[in-house]
Amino acid sequence: MDELKYGKFVYKIVPLSSLIPWEKNPRKLAPAKKQEDEQPEHQDEDLERGIKSFGLINPLIVTDAEEEGKYLVISGNRRLEALRASGADKVVVAYRPMSEDEKYLVSLQENLVRADAKQAYAILLADFVEERGKKIEEIAKEFGLSESTVRTLVNMGKTLKELGEKDLKKVLNSKPSMAVVRAAGKGVIPRKDVPQAMVTAEKYNLDTRAKVEEAVRIAKKEGKSLEEAAKEVSSKLTFLVTLKGETKEVFERLRGEKKPEEFAEELLEAALTEAVVCGVVYPVPDYIKEQVKRKRENFLLELFSSLNTRDPHP
Repeated sequence: MDELKYGKFVYKIVPLSSLIPWEKNPRKLAPAKKQEDEQPEHQDEDLERGIKSFGLINPLIVTDAEEEGKYLVISGNRRLEALRASGADKVVVAYRPMSEDEKYLVSLQENLVRADAKQAYAILLADFVEERGKKIEEIAKEFGLSESTVRTLVNMGKTLKELGEKDLKKVLNSKPSMAVVRAAGKGVIPRKDVPQAMVTAEKYNLDTRAKVEEAVRIAKKEGKSLEEAAKEVSSKLTFLVTLKGETKEVFERLRGEKKPEEFAEELLEAALTEAVVCGVVYPVPDYIKEQVKRKRENFLLELFSSLNTRDPHP
């Protein structure tokens, strides 16, 4: 049997030569990787080996191309490249007719909900809004995302589209530069200022959006240049507050001769200044400060209990 209909798709076997990558697929804008062995070229080699060993597990999603007898690959361009490299001549695809809007929707549905692909698809999302006239609230509802998340991604996409090739490569391979783009997505940095902000973030290793936003906040509040504020953020000592049981011994050493309730008070003040989670600095918003202050007694009680009753080796 050459075809099988399931749901909205028809699964069929087609020649590899009949497949054409969709020009809007922005997979090349993949998030930066931490280590050399995680770079895209190595991932592609792994994908090729996997296809040779086990075949293609996830079918390519295709629709009709303008040329008769050809199919447009809406999702799966990397798999298509790996199939070609593996020497395959035929492949199973999931086919359905699609309007121009549906091409965007299917591609985004396949990738937007994946955290590791959101940045890669920011440009596609921006195009969907700008070229197809889609509204933020419509997209948010379609994909089950908050409007703020979609708006941030669209702004990131617009920022990426305005960058030159050199800066774009920097974003794809550098955490500080990507952090600036994320901050621009939140509207913290005007898009026209992004290239210079990237230079500053690289210089002072502001490798998270929170650090970039803190530098911008200090610059605005104290009338400093972004570089002066970035230098201050990079040199600031942060206080890590954690209630994990295995850190009880550390708390006890820090507490020294202080009474537990006195030390808890110090921890609270530190926590209200900034929080550090997995090495990332997060300034505490004012509304959270007010909530904690209103519930100060319960907070201190819980913190005191954590310091004194948790097993350090659960």
